[in-house]
Amino acid sequence: MKRLNISTLAGLLVLGVLPSAAQDDLIEADARQIVDNLKKEMEAIRNVRKQTMLSAEEMLQPKDTALFRYRASPSFTFSQTHYSVSWQDGVNSIGFRAAFFGYGLYTRKNFFIRLAPDMAYSRAKEKESIKKEDRIGLNLSAGHRLFPKQRIFLTGQIDLKTQFDKGEGQLVTGEKGVVSKFFAPAYLIGTLGLRYSIPMGLKITAAPISGRFTFVTDTSLSRYVGGMLKDDQPLAFKAELGAYIEFTFERKLFDHLMITSKLELFSNYQDNPQNIDVDWTTTAEFKISKWLSLILYNRMIYRDKSRYYITDPDTKTSTLRGPDIQWNESINIGLSYTFER
Repeated sequence: MKRLNISTLAGLLVLGVLPSAAQDDLIEADARQIVDNLKKEMEAIRNVRKQTMLSAEEMLQPKDTALFRYRASPSFTFSQTHYSVSWQDGVNSIGFRAAFFGYGLYTRKNFFIRLAPDMAYSRAKEKESIKKEDRIGLNLSAGHRLFPKQRIFLTGQIDLKTQFDKGEGQLVTGEKGVVSKFFAPAYLIGTLGLRYSIPMGLKITAAPISGRFTFVTDTSLSRYVGGMLKDDQPLAFKAELGAYIEFTFERKLFDHLMITSKLELFSNYQDNPQNIDVDWTTTAEFKISKWLSLILYNRMIYRDKSRYYITDPDTKTSTLRGPDIQWNESINIGLSYTFER
């Protein structure tokens, strides 16, 4: 018997053309069809949600086809910044912040390569213009899935960190002056290890053999960079061998909130391996509208060799201090937009 659509069925019911038993059968059949369609639509929605919760590496193509994805988030915001410990004599104030974060991902079968820049610069004005946040980060990683349909990858990565502008702090003479600038210092970490990708946006990388390289292009600033003096002589380059562990978490919540967090741990095999260097960055971006965002930023750094000078206001003498935990947090609201594919 040919299926009747809902409007035709309703008309026949009104006219009383169909007997009651046939009416009941057709109503029941159409109800079942509606329920089946709803189940298919819900299953499609669940599949889409499941796919969006997969990490980038998990989206590798099962066939020999290439896939390119990218995400870019530039922002320009006004900010309130607070320091608990600063090598650059930071003060609490209000200013501006410009930042850019993103990634480009290329995958083919079980191989991936990912390039992720992370840059930010902010200034504030109290009595004078002061640099508040300044970082250049560039991460290049590549990996290959070890076992089919598993989340374990053999991964190598290169991570570079430096800054844009000059940073001021207490000099050894007791005066205030430049203690850092572009590539003075710069830190380059190269690792080879295993990465385990956990659903819901968490990835763990463990590299028992890693190298960390420190560059100071202006050796007059070496004494203000931890571990860059040898027998009181400034160093322009230093290499360290150690172990590296990285935890990264990235997930979108409630369609408006994006959480990104990265925790890096490094242990130097050659010098006090029990003293672990820590670099932990967390960003929470809440989309108020398409162009307006509230961005919360927090960074905690601990380096075992970090040193800085404190000047006694009475004696005017400088004392070498450290290591200390450095905290930098900021609350920013302003323009932000995300390009992604």
